[in-house]
Amino acid sequence: MEQETDLSSEELDVLGDFRALLEEVVRLDHEYYGSANLHPDDTGSEREAALLELLQSRFREYPIIQRATVQNLGGTSYKQHDIVFADPEVPPHRVLRSGRALITPRSVHAAVEVKSTLGSKNLVASLDHLAQLKRAARCNVDGTFKVTIGDREFPYVPISGGIFAYRSDLRLSVVAVRIHDWAKRNPHELWPNFVTILNRGHLGWIDPSSGEVRTTPHRNDVPMWYEPTDPCGPLIGLVHTLEGLSRWWRAPGTPWRPLPKPLLPTNVGMKIGRAVRPVGVPDREDCDCLCVNCHYYGRMSFDQQRQA
Repeated sequence: MEQETDLSSEELDVLGDFRALLEEVVRLDHEYYGSANLHPDDTGSEREAALLELLQSRFREYPIIQRATVQNLGGTSYKQHDIVFADPEVPPHRVLRSGRALITPRSVHAAVEVKSTLGSKNLVASLDHLAQLKRAARCNVDGTFKVTIGDREFPYVPISGGIFAYRSDLRLSVVAVRIHDWAKRNPHELWPNFVTILNRGHLGWIDPSSGEVRTTPHRNDVPMWYEPTDPCGPLIGLVHTLEGLSRWWRAPGTPWRPLPKPLLPTNVGMKIGRAVRPVGVPDREDCDCLCVNCHYYGRMSFDQQRQA
């Protein structure tokens, strides 16, 4: 491994970020085992809070709320969600004495459903729960503002979100089949943007005709997944996906803010894992061994990467 004094500031930044994510994997694993003997409600709350701390440290420009209830001003409820990314310019319309926040769909950018162990039954239940929130209209207060996703046009930026699980006994291929079966029964704007399983990998969407990986699925997209080659691969997938989504978040009626700087530098790179595409989908991945992961584990130095 080459001396770190020979690295550029950008290479040092991405190497430091990679190490920080490795530390987060250790911290989340510690929380998973350390909370196992608590009351079930406390176990779930502690594991949600552990992920919340990670997200709050990386997305400082957004209020991120644990167990927020989404409810419009007319009283229609879109249920409580484990972790909610809110807009800083649209505060909760009510905070209960317990400290729980009630926020309108207009304020919600994204939600993450957190599971200790993901199985077939609670996967479908989580997809249904998240879809109920994604179905919420965010209020058209922008007049002529429009955004197009696939073949659907919206007068606002739709709510995004996905699932994070600490563990699963299911193979990623099985999770992908379950998601695909569920997606065939629901319109594409309700599909999850990601499913991340800490001990398994990260799942997203791909265009079967072009091989383009997408954070926001279109009608004909199909699930694909990354099998981790390093312990923090799933977290890289989670952060990378949320960062990509956040670059377009906007609450209706608020000014369009400049796109935030990417949290993970893209020209040096962090590898999520080994991409697994459905049969017949073109392979557009041109990175074989050119990521900081390879430097950290001694598979290839940054100097070799520069020459590649």
